[in-house]
Amino acid sequence: MEGLREEFWWAEDGSTAIVADRRGSQRWWTFAGLRANAELADRLGDLSRGSRSRDNLSIGLASGVTSGDVDAGLRSLRDTPYADANHATRDLPKFAECLPTDLASLTVAIRYTDPASVETCLDERVQFVRRDD
Repeated sequence: MEGLREEFWWAEDGSTAIVADRRGSQRWWTFAGLRANAELADRLGDLSRGSRSRDNLSIGLASGVTSGDVDAGLRSLRDTPYADANHATRDLPKFAECLPTDLASLTVAIRYTDPASVETCLDERVQFVRRDD
């Protein structure tokens, strides 16, 4: 536990953190879970490094993104009411043709989103941290 506290010294209850390392690589540490981070990364668009850069804990940010870019992107997400995203681009479950269309869409939405975690994450303060290690 002590090792984790040392590694994540910047983590605070009630806030998320965008952490930059000395190479300039940045990650948004949301601790929101995979479904929420996937949704947030998708909604961040070009500010995110793409689908392979997100996990249960964080989202990789695109190279060259500034704190101003992130502030503007997050402000836009906060100002846009959360609505179930259009999941038409997601793969439908293999049994989707056996279901009514609205039920198949709902199944995909439930599998790929976590609206409560997204909302919580966007409500939290974001701190910017530079790591020198």
